[in-house]
Amino acid sequence: MYFFYYIPVGLDVATKKRPFVTYFLAVSCVIVYLLYRYRPIGPWWDFTLLIFQPGAPAAATAMTHAFLHGGWFHLIGNLVYLIIFGRPLEERLGSFRYYVLFTASAAAGAYTHLVLTAIFSPEYLQYGVIGASGATSGILGAYLVRLHFSRVRVAYWIF
Repeated sequence: MYFFYYIPVGLDVATKKRPFVTYFLAVSCVIVYLLYRYRPIGPWWDFTLLIFQPGAPAAATAMTHAFLHGGWFHLIGNLVYLIIFGRPLEERLGSFRYYVLFTASAAAGAYTHLVLTAIFSPEYLQYGVIGASGATSGILGAYLVRLHFSRVRVAYWIF
């Protein structure tokens, strides 16, 4: 039995401008993760209010949950895809529309999780959702639509 692991390492699309929003989102994810993971004790550091709760959904947490991550691999995996595919996409869409795409994709991912959990396993509605996977998936989808002609360089392992 073989297992294939693919990780994107680059694109053949050159960017001319610096992708400030992509870097801002990546740095924000890292800072919030570090604060959430190694936070000092105190009532002002209650990051659990940022978690999307499918049992009691809120529009604000549908966007803020994207900045929380469960571990280093979760954070690094989302950031690899965000930075590699987000840089040329931000240049193509513009900074504002790219940021709107990120937040709308994060919200769409949260509410899609809510609907699918309610349909297929409602006993898990009490568990919160964290991570930028929904937002990163929206970035990948927009990348496929807007930059379908580009090539992705990947690193792979075969086990």
